Amino acid sequence: LNNYEKNITNCGDAFSLDQRVQFVQNLPSIVGITRDVSHFVIDILSSAQDEEGIEGAYGEWGTFQGKFLISLLLNAKSRELEKGIFVADAFEKLVEHGGNPGGGTGCKSCFERQLEHFAPGSLRHVRYFHQDAKTISSNTITRLGVQVPFRLVSIDGDHSEEGTVRYLCIASQLMQPGAILIV
Repeated sequence: LNNYEKNITNCGDAFSLDQRVQFVQNLPSIVGITRDVSHFVIDILSSAQDEEGIEGAYGEWGTFQGKFLISLLLNAKSRELEKGIFVADAFEKLVEHGGNPGGGTGCKSCFERQLEHFAPGSLRHVRYFHQDAKTISSNTITRLGVQVPFRLVSIDGDHSEEGTVRYLCIASQLMQPGAILIV
C-alpha cells in the first residue's frame, strides 16, 4: 500500500491525486466485497486505456455499496462522468426481485454515502436501474440517459449462469473497442 501511494498517478481529471490517495489509504475500512488488490489492477488497466485514448461511460451490475465502482470512477475524466454512470442493483429489494442475497444485499443510502465521500460529485451522474435485472436491455441503458459506449463495465449482479450471460451480451453490445469488461 505504501509503495502504491508513492507511485500512484492521476490518470483522470475528475478526481484529484489527494482524493485517490485517500481512497487507497482507507481501502481496508471501506465497506465492500472486493479484494483490495482489485483496485490496483483497475488503475493499471485504466492507465493502459488512457495511453490508447480510450474514453467512455462507466457501468456496474451489482454495486453492493460501491467500493469497486469508486475505484473505476477515480480514474475517470470529468467528461466521462457526464456521460452517466449506469448502476443496476436492487439494493434492499434484492429478494423481491429474485436476486441472490448470498452475493450481498446492498444498501442504497450506504452506496450513496460512500460514493459521495470518495468520489464527490459523481452521484449526480448515476443512472439507476432498480427493477428486476432480467428485464434490462441495451435500450434500457440508453433510455436511462447513459451515453454509451462504455469504457469500463463491472458485472457482479445476478450470480447465476443465465444472468451473467445475459449481462455479458447486453454489455458487449454497448462497449467500444478497447473497453474493459470485468466479471
